[in-house]
Amino acid sequence: MRKMNFKGISLKDSPSYQSNNLTYSPEADNIAYMRHMDVIVQHCTSSMNKKIATRAEADCVCTCKYVSVHDFDLLVVATPVGLQVWTSNAASIRFHAPIEDLIPAGLDESHREGAFLTGISAAESGFIYVGTSWGTILRLEVQGEDDDVLALAPLGAPTGSPVSATAASDNVVASGNERGGLTFYPGPSSSGDIEELFRVEEEGAAVTSMVCREWAVAAALSTGIINVYRADAQERILEIHGHARIIHSLYLRDSIMVSCGDDQVVCVWNFSPSGARCDTQVDFVENHHVPDRLLVGAVTTGSELMAVAYDDEHIYERKLTL
Repeated sequence: MRKMNFKGISLKDSPSYQSNNLTYSPEADNIAYMRHMDVIVQHCTSSMNKKIATRAEADCVCTCKYVSVHDFDLLVVATPVGLQVWTSNAASIRFHAPIEDLIPAGLDESHREGAFLTGISAAESGFIYVGTSWGTILRLEVQGEDDDVLALAPLGAPTGSPVSATAASDNVVASGNERGGLTFYPGPSSSGDIEELFRVEEEGAAVTSMVCREWAVAAALSTGIINVYRADAQERILEIHGHARIIHSLYLRDSIMVSCGDDQVVCVWNFSPSGARCDTQVDFVENHHVPDRLLVGAVTTGSELMAVAYDDEHIYERKLTL
């Protein structure tokens, strides 16, 4: 096991202890992460940074993620206050909706109190998906870089299990909840009505993060396991015992998947092309140890591997050997 090194720049602040707390924009060469109720946007190779105030309360459920739609990136921020969509450099806001406008009218009062948004993903054809504490997936459509962001009818019906993670491609949209259940829907390229493809029953371990490539969906659990599903075959095809403790982050760029968590380890995987079920494979490539750190986010820029830890104002970095 190799050790990661400190990157040459420091973070503006230390990330909060929450899952998926690092995201990267290839377009802007920016990283973003949550610090309590604020989003910190920082350029990778300069001292330029910006703080976005979400107006949420400290230590509440907040998350941010860069998503790629069409040929540009957007920064999506989800909190108990509402939903924001920013340009990749955080210079201007493209969409904002208070959470009161997003909660279904008929939702039980017990679900309205303490409602929040979390779990962000996108399909490249221009659709953004955000999970909700009442169990549905919000959908947004981005038709172009200068067009309005449109809110669409949500996927699914309200349930008693808050969504904790989502993943999307043009083929499939998937969500995981805090009790381990998963639900799969056809992606935006599918024709006809958007009806549920299949679901995985709740098993008790929370789904902490998800990524998707074509029809293949990888879901990380609080047990340290990564399960891989084929939505078209409606079955689990791989069970990977990748970490010794809770996994806080899965990140996918091209065929490289990165995972990290409380066991102080960043793992690099090769997520093979998924054109056919028999070709879908996740191969271990390498891992890196960050001693005495609870890792809350890891990404790859294509040539570098970067990770951040809770209550630590450094970026840990290594060159990828692929």
